[in-house]
Amino acid sequence: MWLRNSVVSVGLVGLCVMVEVLGFVPEDVLIEVIRSRDLDEKMVNDSKHTIDGWYEVELDNCEQVVHGRKIVQMPDGTYVPCDGDTDGGRWTVIQRRIHSDGYFTQDWLRYEIGFGFPEDDFWLGLHSVSELTRLWTHQLRVDFTTKNGRDYNFTYNLFRILPGQQHFRLQVAEPDPPSPESKSLLELNDIGFTNADKYNGPSGKICSKSYSSGWWYTGCDVDTKVYLNGQKSLNWVDSKWAPLTDNDPIVKSEMKIRKLV
Repeated sequence: MWLRNSVVSVGLVGLCVMVEVLGFVPEDVLIEVIRSRDLDEKMVNDSKHTIDGWYEVELDNCEQVVHGRKIVQMPDGTYVPCDGDTDGGRWTVIQRRIHSDGYFTQDWLRYEIGFGFPEDDFWLGLHSVSELTRLWTHQLRVDFTTKNGRDYNFTYNLFRILPGQQHFRLQVAEPDPPSPESKSLLELNDIGFTNADKYNGPSGKICSKSYSSGWWYTGCDVDTKVYLNGQKSLNWVDSKWAPLTDNDPIVKSEMKIRKLV
């Protein structure tokens, strides 16, 4: 079975010191951390079959997955889920939120290197997504389901995340097709990533203190129109895509990317 990601070759204390002194973890150190994740946390059972129909295949990227739901191991050692069924396939899943608990309440390092299960709640990691989108133009597709069972999806023909030295700023543009609802995500364009440990947003507050997880915050509470890493409780703002979900919060979401060809 798949287990959650962990850091083993570089101690967490050492990484925290780097973040405290340098303000970020050097790229070469992060790569080594990612490659050195515990082998036990990369294993599947002998049948190569995970829950809910996910299969591990001998590929190193999702661009070759054009049918089914597969799990591949990238060249840096990271396991990622691929969606080969949606709109021609080739999608690399970078975020999936299925459960409305507090699992996305993670520290800065986890958001950098990734956490979760490839077939369950999952965050690929800012560093990996930045590397994937650095050399090629990528599409982004966002799918989500609301509490009342409504399904929505939006596609954007330009997506990338800038490196950590540039605060993992989000770049997103060219909704396809354009619509008033698709423009909500565009308000996050060129916003740095923030969580409770580190503030890189434009407003005067660390908004993740109230949201309790990392995101590209444009403001606090009602100011951030799109927010997919939330949790459901009486004390926290749930995931949302304003104005579509103002009275019908998001209960499941998935973000995935592929090269634009």
